[in-house]
Amino acid sequence: MKQPVTMVAVLCLVVGLAMASTQPCPEAVKAAIEKAYPGATVDSCKQEKEKGITLFEVKVTTKDAKKLEIDVAPDGKLLQTEEKVAVESVPQTVMDGFHAKYKDAKPSAAEKQVKADGTVQYELTIGAGKQKKEITLSLAGKVLEVE
Repeated sequence: MKQPVTMVAVLCLVVGLAMASTQPCPEAVKAAIEKAYPGATVDSCKQEKEKGITLFEVKVTTKDAKKLEIDVAPDGKLLQTEEKVAVESVPQTVMDGFHAKYKDAKPSAAEKQVKADGTVQYELTIGAGKQKKEITLSLAGKVLEVE
């Protein structure tokens, strides 16, 4: 008798955790995505806190098959759009700034980030695992952040 009770308890716990982690996107967030990217499909939507600010990280596939990650405020304001790009497509000014700081490093991945005000910056990844670093640079090649 103990085994079925234990199984039911574990099942309830798993279902409860799954439901808690898959909360739906607020209407304001969904409406903002639909307005900015008509016909896009929301692949995931999760609430996060970044630098003390609550936001929703929404992963979408646009109608032309682009994969984007969009940070959206709870009121629906788009904060930042991120798109993976080829390292070779990163502007030379950005690469010059990167190589000034990381002389012999070669980025393994790149992401174009567009802020709400239209400012464009790039995030370049070097290393892997615990040695992985993400360096965010302005279009002028200034290092803005290292994570």
